[in-house]
Amino acid sequence: MKPRRIPRSVLPHRHLVAVAPLRGSNASGRVYHNEVVIPFAQIVDGAGLVGGQYAREANVTGVVYCDRDAFDALPMPDSKVRLWAGTGDEHEAVVMRVERYNHPRIADLIVLVLR
Repeated sequence: MKPRRIPRSVLPHRHLVAVAPLRGSNASGRVYHNEVVIPFAQIVDGAGLVGGQYAREANVTGVVYCDRDAFDALPMPDSKVRLWAGTGDEHEAVVMRVERYNHPRIADLIVLVLR
């Protein structure tokens, strides 16, 4: 039996998350697959400053919840994520951890923990 979809009222953000899954690395740095736009998601994010008095940088943290069906293959840690894609609030983050909650009858939920 195929799991039911997660109710759309729980995943209200439409086409606002884009994930570029990590493919590997080479001498030039990290290589990514083509970006995948997630049709339905729930975004919980924040930004803050990290560092000392003289060297500070913005630190994006957050969590994205979505259906497992959004991906052919799960994105690995260090994949790139664009949050609020196409809006004035757009910013990039990196996947720190991927979690999967699979229930045989209810849903197959993916959680992307960002840094």
